[in-house]
Amino acid sequence: MLRTLADPDDFLAWEKWGMALESHAEACTDQEEKLKLLRDAAVKFGTALALAPGRYETLGKLGNCFFRQANLSSGNKPREALFLQAVERLSEACALAPIDSPLRRDLGGCYCHLGLLAADPEAKRVFFVQACGHHESLWAVKENDAKNLHSWGAALYNAAGVSSGPERLEFYRQSAAKYAAAVLADPDRPLSHYYGGVALSRLAGHSQMPEKADLCREAAGRFAAATALRPDEPKYHSFRGCALRDLASLSEMPAKEQLNRQATLCFARAVELKPDSAFDFDAWARVLALLADQYQGAEKIALLREATEKCQRAAELAPENDDHLWLYGSYLEDLADELEESEQQTVYRLAIEKLEAAASIRPEQAFYLTGLGVLESKVAALSPMPEKEAVYRQALERHVRAAAIKPDDAYNFYRWGMVLRFLVQHADQSDEAELYRQSEERMGTASALEPQEELYLKQWGRALIFLADSISDDGEKLQRRLQAVEKLGEAIALQPGLEQAWHWHGEVHYDLAWDEKDEAQKRAYLKTACESYSKVVELDPASDSAYCCLGNCCSGLAELTGEESHQKELFERANLSFAKAVELAPRSSKHFNCWGLSLYDQAFEAGSTAERRDLLSSARTKYLTALELDPRRRGVRFNLAKTLTYLARCFDATEKLSLLDEALTHYDGALKSGSRAGRVFRHWADTLMDRSRLIADRDEKLEILREAVDVYDQAAEDLPDDYAILNNRGNALNALYRLLPKGPEEKEILQRSVKSSLKAHRLRPDDDAAPFNAATAYQNLATLEGAPEGKLKWLRKAAHYREIAAGLDPEDSLNFEAWGRTLLRLADATDQAGMSFAPGGRTEILKQAEARFEIALKLKPDSKGGWLGWAQALFDRAEDQFDMGERQDLYRSVRAKAAQAIKLGSSEACFLLGRLEARERRVEAAVRELTRWRKLDPAAKLQRVRNCSDFRDVEGHPAFGEFLQSWD
Repeated sequence: MLRTLADPDDFLAWEKWGMALESHAEACTDQEEKLKLLRDAAVKFGTALALAPGRYETLGKLGNCFFRQANLSSGNKPREALFLQAVERLSEACALAPIDSPLRRDLGGCYCHLGLLAADPEAKRVFFVQACGHHESLWAVKENDAKNLHSWGAALYNAAGVSSGPERLEFYRQSAAKYAAAVLADPDRPLSHYYGGVALSRLAGHSQMPEKADLCREAAGRFAAATALRPDEPKYHSFRGCALRDLASLSEMPAKEQLNRQATLCFARAVELKPDSAFDFDAWARVLALLADQYQGAEKIALLREATEKCQRAAELAPENDDHLWLYGSYLEDLADELEESEQQTVYRLAIEKLEAAASIRPEQAFYLTGLGVLESKVAALSPMPEKEAVYRQALERHVRAAAIKPDDAYNFYRWGMVLRFLVQHADQSDEAELYRQSEERMGTASALEPQEELYLKQWGRALIFLADSISDDGEKLQRRLQAVEKLGEAIALQPGLEQAWHWHGEVHYDLAWDEKDEAQKRAYLKTACESYSKVVELDPASDSAYCCLGNCCSGLAELTGEESHQKELFERANLSFAKAVELAPRSSKHFNCWGLSLYDQAFEAGSTAERRDLLSSARTKYLTALELDPRRRGVRFNLAKTLTYLARCFDATEKLSLLDEALTHYDGALKSGSRAGRVFRHWADTLMDRSRLIADRDEKLEILREAVDVYDQAAEDLPDDYAILNNRGNALNALYRLLPKGPEEKEILQRSVKSSLKAHRLRPDDDAAPFNAATAYQNLATLEGAPEGKLKWLRKAAHYREIAAGLDPEDSLNFEAWGRTLLRLADATDQAGMSFAPGGRTEILKQAEARFEIALKLKPDSKGGWLGWAQALFDRAEDQFDMGERQDLYRSVRAKAAQAIKLGSSEACFLLGRLEARERRVEAAVRELTRWRKLDPAAKLQRVRNCSDFRDVEGHPAFGEFLQSWD
């Protein structure tokens, strides 16, 4: 190259020298040498300008020389200074140059670069807008200048980046239009195709359907054109893949799958051309994961495995990029979700490892900690029992730390609440209510942060349901359930198609009905529950769970309705719902169990024994199926045993005994399956009581009754305030007493019966069974007393509780009949105490007894015990009458009442008439009645005749003696 000029004043020579240096710099590969050559060229152009100051061509060359130096220099300040020098020279050149000079395009490019270097957003925007103005001025006179249009598009694109709102969209739109115009002017410009696609993609990101889809489709076309022109440029393939992926997200099947598969081919080509591109491996993984969402089973697993492989490669290429590690962990989690349980924990733990690595790079990133909490919850669910609580607590710690970093992250609070709910099952039981309370608070916080998010509202409602179930205070339980109704209602209002929210809405109303004592309100709750579950099956006709719950609600409503036709309709609807549930889920033990419970309830509303038997038999079949499907299912064995007990009552003795024995075999299994002990023991004991009534052998019956009392005792240990257990135990102790051999144990048994029955009466003072049992025990205690005063004490208590029982249920003839019998005994005790004729003595008590038997017979005219008792009261009162006429009137009444009892099959009435005839010395008539007594009662004992004082005065009569001899 020349070192000197022949003519130092020849400005063209200086200019040519500068141009030669520029050419040499263009070919140079060493950057420092290139910069040195460009600086030297600028000096030469400056000398030329000094010789010819008004030459715009030289000004343009100098400006472009500064522009090239700026692009090669390092450091923003030096570069900015060079760009400003370039702008100064190019501005001077443009002022002198023709209007269509390409120098205007170069000036616009300089302003665009200044905008990129500026730190202040407003300054950036000013530079980009100035650039656009220069490109527009050139376009006004030279529309088809492809280079100018391309540079204009770049300036507009950059201006969009520092703008907002509608202005940003307009800049992107104009940018895409300029790139499109550049392509029309020169179709072979791959960069214009490419950047036009980028601008369209950005515009699509801020647009709505259907324009969004059209823009994505057009962008994909631009990138396709760029790759066709430059098939060896990896970024063109990469961006085409991104555009196809975005378009797929806006499309329906099968177009969605086809577009995503095209996108995978683009990323595959991009990494083939550039194997070290972490971005492309990352993008490839994302589209594979999107494809996986469109499949199930093995295909989905295969795609997720491939996605994790791409993520792994991205992470290896950029180990300090936390985004790649986070995506890797996320897709490992998705993969683990699809794997068999035996593989899941290993993959979840690998996902945790990747998220922890991402969190170590960016510890301030809260959502990494949230993701770790979710993963650890999944690991906890798969961990062995001793480890579960520790892993759940570790997950809690992640959510706590995430909340400290980002206290307004609703999703983190939601997941925090879920972990607390899971933890309840594995933490100390005493913490249950507190953990549910914390869970509800976290769900409430999540919903407060995002009040329009139906997921948080419905989970808040669910948390309130769990909290209510854990609370013992009835008032707070009701309050929490009503809050749950409110939150679930809000979620449904936001999104009426929320099947799960409707399901929980039905569940909480069913729970409200379960605890409600007012029948009208209970019906209202159950009706709402039915409506909610009906909505679920409308939204999801394949929801077997909803059909089962609907069956439960219809069955519950049927029990509360008093109208027979409506009750039948509801039970039919319940059966249809259960049938649909088991059709949809034939392997669901729960559905068969619930159907069995409903049939059991239907049986108690049946109009006949045959119908009741059929329904209980059907319930039995459903329970057996439930056990076959899941032998460990809690409660099924108990329900089966209870059903067998009641089914036995529909058969004769032989079948009855077999069914009761079958029931007894299932109670032990019920305890092992986890059914509540007290409830199981109670029905177990009730079944033993039923069985004892079928046993004739005294010793065997005594053994069964002892076992029944023991089982009632075990029930009372678990449920010390259960009315049915205490009342039934009192009854069992009374039955045991009747079979006990005479001895010291008798009194202790009766005292226990009294204690149990009276406690039951205190618990439920409106039921007549407990005072009835207490009266029976007091009456039996009187038989053990030798002194008349002791007998009077116990019998007066017995009469008191008989009166209470009759007052509580005045429609039960048995209460009045038993009251009358107690008064008969009280009358005898009064006589023994020498108080027969005193006010309130024997005579008055017998009259009271007569009145009670009369009431009993009005309620139940076919009661042989009532007729016999009335006859006995009249017979005893006649004994106290001195007036023979009145006594005979009473005897006539005795004969009439006894005759009614005999018609109904009473052998005792024959014995009573025999006594009456003997008193009146009608020996043949007495013998006739005793003979009939003996015939009706094969167990009749001769010794009883010999011990009765009424027969002693006639023992010497030949006819009576012959009768006694015939017995011997």
